[in-house]
Amino acid sequence: MDIKASSYRRLDSQKIIETAEALKLRIRERFPESGLGKVVEELTQVAKEAVARVEWMQKPLLALRAVAAILSVAVVAVLVGLLLNIRKFQFDDFVNSMQGLDASISSMVFIGAAILFFLSWENRIKRGRALKAIHELRALAHIIDMHQLTKDPETCFARGSSTSFVTKRTMTPFELTRYLDYCSDALAVISKIAALYAQGFQDPVILDSVDDVEDLAAGFSRKIWQKINIIETLARALPPGTVHTGVRVTSVSTTSVTTAEHGELRCRAVLLATDARAAAELLPGLRVPDFHEVTVVHHTTDEPSALTTGTSLLLDADRGGPVSHTSVVSNIDPSRAPRGRALISSTVLGTPPADIDTSVRMHLARLYGTSTRRWETLAVHHTPEAIPAMRPPHDLRRPVRLLAGLYVCGNHRDTSTSA
Repeated sequence: MDIKASSYRRLDSQKIIETAEALKLRIRERFPESGLGKVVEELTQVAKEAVARVEWMQKPLLALRAVAAILSVAVVAVLVGLLLNIRKFQFDDFVNSMQGLDASISSMVFIGAAILFFLSWENRIKRGRALKAIHELRALAHIIDMHQLTKDPETCFARGSSTSFVTKRTMTPFELTRYLDYCSDALAVISKIAALYAQGFQDPVILDSVDDVEDLAAGFSRKIWQKINIIETLARALPPGTVHTGVRVTSVSTTSVTTAEHGELRCRAVLLATDARAAAELLPGLRVPDFHEVTVVHHTTDEPSALTTGTSLLLDADRGGPVSHTSVVSNIDPSRAPRGRALISSTVLGTPPADIDTSVRMHLARLYGTSTRRWETLAVHHTPEAIPAMRPPHDLRRPVRLLAGLYVCGNHRDTSTSA
């Protein structure tokens, strides 16, 4: 067989490392000092460690095999000794014979299990190390997903001031597309590193774990490419020079927008789409409502079959705990969790309790009718000004049009919602 042709039938670990190194350099050149670059730098180190670990897994552990062989031979020797001296035992009646037969069968089963334990000793040690490494890859995939989470297409096309609570990197549509593309590339590298373990160690448990990582990375990548498609579609529909990003707005009127970077921009109408406080800063006198706090807690479990609510939103009418409503999000969108796991998202209204994770777990255990002790807490997101308060008397819908050519929109002008 042609050596060059046969090289395409297996993953080349060195090529994977080179790809990770190239991705790191591309990110460093276009986005210096970015968090994504640091994550990919760590991913490159993980790839090198994976190559060394797979090489170790492919080598036989001779000392361990020798110990397992000696112990197995010892067990077999004991069994042979018993069989050679079986005539010394007295089986005078039927009861004693049956008891002896039962004890012999039990001993044979125990001895077989002991030999199997010794023979699979090496595989179990290697499997444990591989699963630990694959879990690290799963964590890296979630970290990369967090980096692209706030990179929304509307940040390239919306004008207005951002809140002081969120720090976002200002990017042009081209830069945002490149950033998201790098996130997708990093997820692809994670999948290839995971595949090295399945290629170098034939084990069904390892293969299932690798499939889970690949499914998780593919799901995240699909979301990223949806964003990229939105950016490219919007960019093609607008004339060149229409979109301005990284512009801080200082004041607005019906015919102009004043910015800190580019001065005054004349226009025929202004649409102000910000939160209530940012809108009030630009339009003094605009009403700023009170707000309700909201906390969202995300859990995951490897026992999805225990959750029988399907795609329903579960409400607690008795308010027997802090959770207002909860749902198994992965039943609605399977790409939100790897195969064999479930993602549960729960909402807590108002000021959260000090021991929020413990109290939420206890409440969810009652709501879902299953134990939550083994559930893993993924994240707790608290938003102090999440929902505008609607205290009576409340105008359910304020006009969006303040003046001719000046429009203000947002849930602070309409019926409040946490959606």
